[in-house]
Formats: sequence, structure tokens, C-alpha cells
Amino acid sequence: FPQTVRGHPYWADRWGVSRQQCLELLASLRADPSWDSSTNVYKFVTDFIKPLTTGTGLGYALYTNADDPLEVNVMISHSWAENVEEFLEAVGSSVSDSDVMFICFLSLYQCEDESGPSIANQLGGDPRDGPFFRVLKNIRRHGDEAGWPWRWRRAMWMVPKVFLGLGLASIAAPVAILGCIPGFGSCLWYWPSSGKGQEWGWEKYFYHTDIWWSFLPELDHYADGSVSFAAPRWISLALPCMILCLAISVGVVVFLTVRPIYNGRMVAI
Repeated sequence: FPQTVRGHPYWADRWGVSRQQCLELLASLRADPSWDSSTNVYKFVTDFIKPLTTGTGLGYALYTNADDPLEVNVMISHSWAENVEEFLEAVGSSVSDSDVMFICFLSLYQCEDESGPSIANQLGGDPRDGPFFRVLKNIRRHGDEAGWPWRWRRAMWMVPKVFLGLGLASIAAPVAILGCIPGFGSCLWYWPSSGKGQEWGWEKYFYHTDIWWSFLPELDHYADGSVSFAAPRWISLALPCMILCLAISVGVVVFLTVRPIYNGRMVAI
């Protein structure tokens, strides 16, 4: 059965509370001198939810948002035996400000009076008619409308991290393996300096014209007949690779931020 606000029926996918409302509830409980911080969900429903909502026919969620019922995008699974403070804290750290949650003890009308639907009526005789199935079905519908970005959303948020790591690795590899700091057209190598005997120092080496794979500077012969040490050419790819990877990482973050992807899901707390 739905819950009714001013003659308008609202089904379970509109029995939602926001993260901010959960945190405000937690703050109000802690500010109450009579509040017992060891209270579990069972006792909380009896001592707080029922007295507050009795006679309204509305669960706490719809009671709080009667003027603008919130559509759920997160189904919260939890235990009624758990501590209410710990639960609300966990909710606050598990969802974002844009999320709207279905939490059964806050969403269902708990009073079992004549003012609203009973718990049995709200749950329905068939699980497919119940609030949990209805909420998950609605989340799935929105997810299907959003398409593949919704299904791959978590993986897409890993892309910036992967490319950031690749970019840092590409610039760190020549430094860690060869002691060479790559740049455009040349690199700085800690090597016995020319004209200084065996004294070590930083030397600028251009990239070799032919040799790609080596772990030491190699002699390079130039068109003017001169000969000098040059760095292997693979090092020349390090800086462009880092810039490309960082650009991809930033680009994906901007894309996911500017074009938010529907984030319907189920969270166990």
C-alpha cells in the first residue's frame, strides 16, 4: 500500500531521506539530554519514531519531506539490532549529499494504527509488490535509462587514478632505473662529467638518433662528424607519455563532474 499525503498516494520509491537529514537527526538526538547513546533501532522506533509519526499515516521519511517527497536512489540494508548512532554515522560516511536513501525503519509507517497502512500492507503479500522490490526496480529503471555509464560508473572513476599512476610511473622509471631526468629533446644524467676527469655531476644528453633500448648513454655519430654520448631514445617518450596520461586523467574527472552519472545502488551498513 502507498502512504498518502493530502490525498496524494506516494509509493516506496518516494519514501526517501537525504544524507543531510540523517546527520541532522543524529545531531538532534545527541543534543537531547534524555538520549541514550546505546539505543538500537528497535528501541529507537518505539521511543522516537512512533510517538513522532503516530496519527499521520506517514513514515519518518515522508513525514519529514511531505511538501517535497524525495525519490530514492540508494537502498540501505541494515540490522535492526545495531546502534542507531553508529548506523547514522555510517550512513553519513557511505553516501553523498546528492543521494536519497530508503531506510526501512525511517521509510515505513511503523505505528500500526488506523491512520495509515499497516506494516503488512506496506510489505504486501508478494515480494514483487513490496517496497524493497519497488525501490530496486525503480533504481534499475533509471540505471537502464542512463545506459552503460551507470553500469560502469565505478570502473570509470578508477580511470583517472590508473592514468595518473601511469603518468607518474612513466616519468619515474627513467629516474629510478637510470638516474636520468627526461625532458623534451634531452635529459639530465648523473654521470662522470666531460672535462672534469672522473668527477660526477649532472650532464645534458641529447637523445640518440638510432639506439632505442639501452640503460646507459651510447656514442652517437652526427652528420657534422662529431661524436658524443647520447641517451637512448626510449627516454624521449617519458615526458610526452606523462603529459598524455595526466591529460586523460583530468579529462575523465572533468567529464564525470560536468556530466554526473546516475548513481543508483544498494548499500549494506
